[in-house]
Amino acid sequence: KISKDGELLLFKRSRLLAGARQKVNVLLSLMQKYTGESHILVYCGATSMEDENGELSRQIDGVTKKIRQDLHMTATRFTAEEDLKERQEIKRLFSEGTCQVVTAIKCLDEGVNIPSIRTAFIMASTKNPREFIQRRGRLLRRSPNKDYAEIYDFITLPRELSSVTYGDFESDKTILLGEMARIDEFGKLSDNPVQADGMMNQIMRAYDVYIDIEEEMQKIEEEYDE
Repeated sequence: KISKDGELLLFKRSRLLAGARQKVNVLLSLMQKYTGESHILVYCGATSMEDENGELSRQIDGVTKKIRQDLHMTATRFTAEEDLKERQEIKRLFSEGTCQVVTAIKCLDEGVNIPSIRTAFIMASTKNPREFIQRRGRLLRRSPNKDYAEIYDFITLPRELSSVTYGDFESDKTILLGEMARIDEFGKLSDNPVQADGMMNQIMRAYDVYIDIEEEMQKIEEEYDE
């Protein structure tokens, strides 16, 4: 059983993973080829980020600002702060393509239906298999002129793979298994499973271990079912 102090540390670790500094740079780099497109969702974490001046802001606010300023795309937030009327207007503009990008924290997890999403960037994800599988299912909902969806799920590792040394696996294991379970689940049902398999093999080679992902996924599911 985890103590109250342990739960606080887990919460802090989760926020740290969600707000890893390089995520925003990677996001902007990946989005370069979509600047002329629309129906894009960016999932942010419930965390903070630093700007160029070292000032802290909510990740969703900083990301929305960056998309507008650096990529010159129309973007708007979709959060609990927007009332029902505002949400309906955002969904309308997004469906029409007038608003290219919607940034959100947990909008689809709250049962909001936006089937017109064609491209999604998940900057921060849950470790609960049931939740991230449901989230993927909502992103893949059918919509006119939508044959498939592109999903970029950001993987955050405890250290650079090139710097892994003997003994690091034990300290990094919990984070690695949670991230690899998601890589496996998203990859095996995708059109590009080779890329996911390659990433998992790269991680296992760096740590010099073999991990039965299916078995670990089962353990994680049982853990959340308790």
